[in-house]
Amino acid sequence: MAKSHVGLEASEIETKLMTALLEQVGRILQPDLLKALLSALPEEVATNKEKTTRFLLLLAILDQQAKSASVRLTAVKIYKTFGDDLFMKPQNVLRRMDRLVPLKEDYKISPAIGRVLPRFGWMVLRVGAFLIYEMFLNNKRLSTTLGERASPNEALNSLQSNPVLEAVLRDKAARLFISWVDIQPLV
Repeated sequence: MAKSHVGLEASEIETKLMTALLEQVGRILQPDLLKALLSALPEEVATNKEKTTRFLLLLAILDQQAKSASVRLTAVKIYKTFGDDLFMKPQNVLRRMDRLVPLKEDYKISPAIGRVLPRFGWMVLRVGAFLIYEMFLNNKRLSTTLGERASPNEALNSLQSNPVLEAVLRDKAARLFISWVDIQPLV
């Protein structure tokens, strides 16, 4: 049952209506958000469908409980720090996670999370989860794997069936990621 900020419970019908309205707003705003995300990417990522798909997944993982503008900046800096190893040789990046230290000031998280886990710890956990998922892919193309699904819901279920992504990619972020790769005709 969904609750309002004052604790009032919404009925199932009201919840469905609110969700439908939010989805409509998202469909309108989503292309502009995606353009902004893609315009900030290094050219070698923006012109490669597979790299763009993986980069968008990294954004979705990092964006939870963080400020979106800081996430975009941090993700670009992470890519610039590790280059294509971020996507193609994640085990090498795991061995060099100390190279994330200079990026910790750029990544801004919710104050509530900061009381539980330091900002740098939150970033390392998220980047580490992304890298472990990359190793799960075992040289499979994520863009192809998602593209083979019959519907966005099947792609979503595919992501959520992975135990690492299930732990770090909440439903809203997973849906956002699927909408990014579904609406954007990537290179």
